[in-house]
Amino acid sequence: MCCVCVTSLHPQVSLQKKRKANKALVHKVVRRASQQYVLRVNRLVSMMNSGRGLRQFQNVAKLREWNLADGCQTGKFPDPMPQIPEDFEVDSVAMATDQEQTQITGGEFILKPEPEGLGCTGARFSDDFHRWNNDLASAVAKAGLAPVEKAATLFLNIGYGPWQSGAWYHGILAEGKSLSNTLTANSQLLLKYWPRISMDNRTGCCWLVETGSGEEDRRTFLGQLPEMNLLKLRGTKVAPAQWMSIFVAGHAWDKSLSARALVLASLCMKKGWILTEEDLFSPTRLGALSDGDKPAPKSKAAGVRDANRKLEALKKRQENNMVAATKLISDVDVVNGFRMLLLGGRSQWTGFNAAISQLTSPAKCLEHSISWANWGWLDSLEKCHDCLSDASGLSRCGIETDFKVHDVNGLTLKSPVVFYQNALASRLHRFVHLIVAIRGGSLVERSQYYPHRLAGLASEDPKMVESTLIQFERDVKAWWAAKDSFGRAS
Repeated sequence: MCCVCVTSLHPQVSLQKKRKANKALVHKVVRRASQQYVLRVNRLVSMMNSGRGLRQFQNVAKLREWNLADGCQTGKFPDPMPQIPEDFEVDSVAMATDQEQTQITGGEFILKPEPEGLGCTGARFSDDFHRWNNDLASAVAKAGLAPVEKAATLFLNIGYGPWQSGAWYHGILAEGKSLSNTLTANSQLLLKYWPRISMDNRTGCCWLVETGSGEEDRRTFLGQLPEMNLLKLRGTKVAPAQWMSIFVAGHAWDKSLSARALVLASLCMKKGWILTEEDLFSPTRLGALSDGDKPAPKSKAAGVRDANRKLEALKKRQENNMVAATKLISDVDVVNGFRMLLLGGRSQWTGFNAAISQLTSPAKCLEHSISWANWGWLDSLEKCHDCLSDASGLSRCGIETDFKVHDVNGLTLKSPVVFYQNALASRLHRFVHLIVAIRGGSLVERSQYYPHRLAGLASEDPKMVESTLIQFERDVKAWWAAKDSFGRAS
C-alpha cells in the first residue's frame, strides 16, 4: 500500500508565489511597430525627397558631429557650446495618424531615439477629423444606438438597391406619383401614417393648408406628394468611409421620413411582399428601446457587432431588403432613435462642417490651431447640451414636452407611458454624456499636451505669447527636475 503525503498551502499564498515567479520570467520588451507600415511610410517619403526616405530626418547624426547628442539627452551641454552653422536647416517630419494602432505605434517608432527607434526629428499629430468621426461613432455605439444607425443606413440607402442598380429608386418614383390617384384621403394606410406625417409638417413642410379639416389636409398632401423632394432625390449615400454621411442624409430626409415610409409601404403591399398591416408595423427589435433593461454596450466593437447581428437577423426574416427597410422606417422606435441620434449629434456635425469650411488657407489653419490650443474646442461640447432644452427636437424624438393635467392624472412611475418616456430620455442623456466625455478626452491634448500647446507662440496677441512661454518654461523645469530626482533614486 502506497501512502502519499499532501501538504496543503493557503490558496492566496500559493497564488502570490506563482505571480512573483511569472513576473520574474517577463522581460520588458521595447514595443516595435509593424515593419510593413514603416517601410510604406519610408517609400512614400522617398518618392517626395529624391530617394532619401526617412534618413533625411535623422538629424541625430549632426548632433553627434557637433558633440551635442549627449546634451540633448541629459540636459548637460559642453562648455563652451559648439557653434552650429547659420545655414543649417533642421528637416522635420510631421505625421498625422488616426486611432488605428499600427499607425500610432509606427509613428512613435519612427520618432523614438535610437536604438529603440529610428531617431527621426518631428512630431506625430492626431488626425482631428478622423478622430472626430470615430469619437462620435463610439458614442453612438456605447449609447446603444448602433442598431438604429444600421437600420437608418438601410432605409436611407434603399434607393441605391438592389446591387447599385437603382431599380428600387425608379419603383419608389413611380409609386409616389401614382399614390395621388390610387389613395384616398380616408384610406386606412394613410390614416395609419397621418399622425407622424402631421408632426413632420409642423417642422417645416409646406403642404399644410391650415383649414382645420384633417381630410382636406390629407387631400392636399396627396396632391403635392409627386412634387416632394423625397421623390426627386436619391439622397446622400451613407457609408462608413464617408465621414458624418449618416447625418448628411438624415437631416436631408428627416422632414420627409413619414411620407417616404408611406410610399415604401404602399409599394411593398402592391407587390405582395407585405400582406397585412400587422406585418408592416410588427416590432423589428432595432429601435432605441431594443435592449430593454440590458445595459448599453461597453465598447464600440460590441455595439457594432450587436447591431449587425440584429440587422442581419431581420433581413433573413423578410422577402428582401426593400421589405426590411419598409418595416424599419415604419417602426416608431427606430424613427425615434434615429432622430435622437440626429438631435444629440447635431452640434458635432455642424462643428465638423464649420471646421472643414474654415480650414481653407494656411492663415486660417494657424488661427484654428491657436484657438484650440486655448480651449476653443470647448464650444462644440458646450453646444452639445443645447439639444436637451430643444422642445421641438425632443418632441420629434417621441419625448413629451407639453404636459396637460388630465393626461398625467393617475400615472405612476410604473406606467407604460412613463417607462417609455424615461427610457427615451435616459438614452438621449447617455448619448450626450458620452459625446462630451469621449470628445473631451480626445481634444484635451490640444490644450494640455505638446506640441499643440506651442500654437500660442504664433498668436498676434503678446499676452498669449508670453503666457505660452511662461507655461513652457515651467513644464521644462518640472520635466528636468523629475528626471534628475529619478536618476538619484535609481
